[in-house]
Amino acid sequence: MRKQSKRVAITKRSIETAYLDILSDNSDGKMTVKEVCTRSGVNRTTFYKYYNDLADLGHSVRQGILKELEEILDETIPEDFSDMFEFVSQFVMHVYRDDRMKRFFVLYREKEFREKAKELTNKHYLHPKFGRVMSDDVMLQIEYCHAAFVGLLELWIANGLVTPPEKITNCIITNSKRILQR
Repeated sequence: MRKQSKRVAITKRSIETAYLDILSDNSDGKMTVKEVCTRSGVNRTTFYKYYNDLADLGHSVRQGILKELEEILDETIPEDFSDMFEFVSQFVMHVYRDDRMKRFFVLYREKEFREKAKELTNKHYLHPKFGRVMSDDVMLQIEYCHAAFVGLLELWIANGLVTPPEKITNCIITNSKRILQR
């Protein structure tokens, strides 16, 4: 498969950003292809060159952001659990700096995202480097920590990111260690 050109990537990013912007502006989530095209500055032909419809665009946006999250996880797998601070810090800072990621966390509270995020968390928490097994107790602890982590990020974003990212990171690490080291 050929790598997409820089121009194609910029065009797609513009369309996807417009999609997220419109979703942020419309609490009912309704939009048209025309609105996306107007907001992104592309014509309908260009839109349909890359996406079949709005559902396809939405799927592409979700998959792209989930891929970014997975890359962050892959790049920051700690050598042992004591290094989880680096992983959480990288993740929180990425959300803090990336407007698309902020909107994504606020907008996509659906099952598909939650399941994928949980899958990524479990994959990395139970990475062979850690030598952990998935007992029922560990699974429940991970579920609890995951829900708290995502919930805290959503609340932080919804409140305008006024709390410094370092404080959010410390809160997540401190409380996760308390739960998972029992």
